[in-house]
Amino acid sequence: MGLLTMNTSRRITFLFGFVMFLMLTIPDRAVSAEEAVNKPPMLHAQQCYWALDPSPETLEPQKNLEAVKNLSFTPIDKKALANLENLLPGKRGYIWIRGEFPSLEVFSTKPLGLFLGRVTMTDQTWVNGIFVGSTGRNPPNYFSYWNTSREYAIPPEAIELHKPITVTMRIWVDGEGSLASRPFIGFREDTAHANRWENFWNSTVNLMFAAIMLIISLYHFILYYRRKKDKENFSFALLNLLSVFYLSNFFITELPGMPPAWLSYLSFQKFINLVLFFMLFKLSGFVRDYLRKTDPSWIFWARVVLFAIPVGIILLSPSYASLRELRLVTQLFLLPPLSYVLYIPVSSFLKKDPDALPLLLGFSPLVLTALLDIFLHEVLKLYNFPYITGFGWQIVLISFLFLLAGRFARARNEAEDLNLHLEQKVKERTEELFQANQQLQQVNSALEEANYRAKRDLKMAEFVQKSFYPAFLPPLEGWDVAYAFEPMAGVSGDLYDFYIDENRLLGAGLFDVSGHGIASGLVAMLAKSVVYRQFKDGKDIPLGEVMKRIDEKLISEKGNIENYLTGILLRFTDDRVEYVNAGHPDLLYRSGRTGAVKAVESRQGESRGRFIGLEGLSEGYRSLRFPIHSGDTLLVYSDCLVEAKNAEGVEFGNERLKETLSRAPAKDGAAAVRDYILGQFKTFLAGEEPRDDLTILVMIKG
Repeated sequence: MGLLTMNTSRRITFLFGFVMFLMLTIPDRAVSAEEAVNKPPMLHAQQCYWALDPSPETLEPQKNLEAVKNLSFTPIDKKALANLENLLPGKRGYIWIRGEFPSLEVFSTKPLGLFLGRVTMTDQTWVNGIFVGSTGRNPPNYFSYWNTSREYAIPPEAIELHKPITVTMRIWVDGEGSLASRPFIGFREDTAHANRWENFWNSTVNLMFAAIMLIISLYHFILYYRRKKDKENFSFALLNLLSVFYLSNFFITELPGMPPAWLSYLSFQKFINLVLFFMLFKLSGFVRDYLRKTDPSWIFWARVVLFAIPVGIILLSPSYASLRELRLVTQLFLLPPLSYVLYIPVSSFLKKDPDALPLLLGFSPLVLTALLDIFLHEVLKLYNFPYITGFGWQIVLISFLFLLAGRFARARNEAEDLNLHLEQKVKERTEELFQANQQLQQVNSALEEANYRAKRDLKMAEFVQKSFYPAFLPPLEGWDVAYAFEPMAGVSGDLYDFYIDENRLLGAGLFDVSGHGIASGLVAMLAKSVVYRQFKDGKDIPLGEVMKRIDEKLISEKGNIENYLTGILLRFTDDRVEYVNAGHPDLLYRSGRTGAVKAVESRQGESRGRFIGLEGLSEGYRSLRFPIHSGDTLLVYSDCLVEAKNAEGVEFGNERLKETLSRAPAKDGAAAVRDYILGQFKTFLAGEEPRDDLTILVMIKG
């Protein structure tokens, strides 16, 4: 890659240097010794004058010349000839320029010519009152031949020896007007040669580059058609095609039959300005495609907005003068996309992308020629020197062509190398796959062993946990009790217990440990013993105080384990129930007389206390007491019962549970109520598995 970068840099430097060498060192033409002795000096204007033309009409040359007799001419500085629009009110209209040339002192049979160079926008020209020619299409549907050099033959009758020569021009100005070159009168062969030379650099070179770009564009369109994966070929083809359109601004008047009569200069310049923004928009696309980058959506839309605003300004410009005045505004919108175009390869270069440096070097001719144009035309005021930024852009496109060709060559070399060494590579790859397969088998064996141990440990934990719970309940005095205990994955984080003295039911509890798996199951077993001891030891103190002691004991015994618990603790004395809730779903109560179901709550507000096992929470627990009558039902359950969802994502929910409990056949006993609730629950889920442990306690007062 380093060699490719060096070669690309050398090619770009050589091309740029070669073009500059041609521009600065090729002589105008060889001059024989005889001509050097006998040739009279070229005649340059000694003084120039200007005058406003009050007539907005385009007249016949003779009538135009008659109108000039009544005008008052004013001397004009030669530097002001580069900006004639500043002399006209509104910067639009006809202006007369008159140049006074010295007399011809030596008679020659050779024909004479007048070289004017580039004139903006159109001109009609007379020498000593004789019309010698015009260039450009005048209003109303004018078209500026701004980049076409003017050179006219001077009739012999227009020149008298020893008398000054007057050259008069009528120039159309609209937003801009200039006489950029240094006019002179000389032998026709010299003026024609100067004209060809200036047209060559201003127009013909751009036409040749445009032809090359058109061929390059077609070639890369074909490449993209054959391989659409390489999007950079399409971007580069479109970039070249747009460059051809843009360069047409320099040579359109040199093409046969161009410009057409229906095409106005304003419409053409709008098109050229739009093409410039399209080129820049597509340039960022090419750079992105070449480096295999993608834009975030917000960057793409920001680029679209920065493209749409100047396009709208250009399209809505009512005249060429306004279009030119707004050029500075529209060109400011070139800066963000230009910065982004440079940012892409710079950021890729910093990320060690080997394709980024050649791309950055490819942009260097454009930067150098743009700086040189600014220095020559704005600092040194050399308006007759051709603009070379276009050449810089053409060299950039050629450097991009080399980059794409280099990438294509690398791909072909890699393909050929792969074909030549395919058998060896297949053998090496097969050996690598065999070794990888051996390692994979070893890893699979280790995983199977670990999985076997995990399943064994899980079954052992499940067996130990089940041994903590009663296999069945004895007949209880005054209560009918049923329960359901369905762990999600063998070991449950739910724990329940019934506190029985002989055949008397003293209380019941249901707790839910946060999390799942073996860790939650171990905490559940630890908590079960803690709850049991504190319930037994606290029979003479309020149940809220018992829950507080359970909380403190769990915090002490589980240490740094992060699991916490929610739970409900019930204590039964005669015909009353004492109830404490620690952040758990509500206790449901069903009246045996009316069948109405409600949550047991305090009249003073929230009856749920804080979670159990979280250190730093000083708030205690509130116990509630309420009477219970024969036939009344209590339902305690874990949150899985109300939070489980069906295939549509709908929860079973508190209201549906209350409605189910109200319809349950309580007269058939606690087991019938339990089975009815579970049946309705599973019917609602319709095959969806719960994602949590499920525990239900049903207690009916006898």
